[in-house]
Amino acid sequence: MNDEELTTPMGLDRIVRFNRQHLRPKRKTIRVFLEDLVGDGAEVTWKQDQRRFYVDFPGAPSHPLRRCDARALGLTESMAKCIETNTLYHDKRWIEVWLGRDVIYVMTRFQDPFVNAIAKEIATLLAHYWQGKYDSED
Repeated sequence: MNDEELTTPMGLDRIVRFNRQHLRPKRKTIRVFLEDLVGDGAEVTWKQDQRRFYVDFPGAPSHPLRRCDARALGLTESMAKCIETNTLYHDKRWIEVWLGRDVIYVMTRFQDPFVNAIAKEIATLLAHYWQGKYDSED
C-alpha cells in the first residue's frame, strides 16, 4: 500500500444519469430517500440557491489508521503525521447532492473514508432504484 492509496482526492463526483424512460426522481423524493437512508445519523438540508442537498454528519473526520503505527505499515513520515494529526480532511463531514435536469451529482470534498463510503452508496442506490446509470470516479 502506498501513500496515494490512503489520501483523499480534493473532490469526488459520483454521477448518476437518467433518460426519458427513467426520469430523475423529484426533489421531494430525493429528500425523503436521503433522510430515510441516514436516519438520525445525519441532517439533510436543501439549499435552493445552490440547487443541492447537504447531508451533514456529526463529529470530526477520522482515518482508520489514526491510532495505528502507520510507519510500521510502510507509510512515509509525512503521510503518517497527516493521519495521526487528522489533517487530511476538512473540519466537518458532509456530502453534497446536486440536482441537474437529467443527472444527480453526489459529491464529496476532502472527506474521510466513512463519508466517501456513504456517498458511494447514495449514488449506487439512486441508480439502482430509479434505473439510472452510475459513473464513478472512486
